[in-house]
Amino acid sequence: MALSFDPELPAGKSTPITYADISMKARVASFSEDRWVWLIFTAKHPDYDFLRNNLIAKFGEPTGRATEDVQNRMAVHFVGELLTWDNGVSSIHLEEYGDDLDSSSLVFALDDYLKQQKPLSKSSPMCRVVVP
Repeated sequence: MALSFDPELPAGKSTPITYADISMKARVASFSEDRWVWLIFTAKHPDYDFLRNNLIAKFGEPTGRATEDVQNRMAVHFVGELLTWDNGVSSIHLEEYGDDLDSSSLVFALDDYLKQQKPLSKSSPMCRVVVP
């Protein structure tokens, strides 16, 4: 996957990008010692099934599966799927509901970097990142 980022991009703005022909927004790109360690993208929630199917076709069945209970402002509950592919060096995390019910999150991370970070959510097997 080739990525490019605009160095002039103002803080809080996202960079449009595609993954598996789906338009996504790059939310976080973290680098350490001149290598990427953490990439977070968001996509529209209706694209979740396509992303999930594409990742399964490319990387096989997930190595981890979990669910997450989320609710909207009307207190209606939804169950979201959390999928993980981990090869021992890097991992991919697909979260059905991202920052809100209208988006999904796709995270690429180096496992060593994840082990150094404090978990942001004890209920989730993956770190939950909320970007304002």
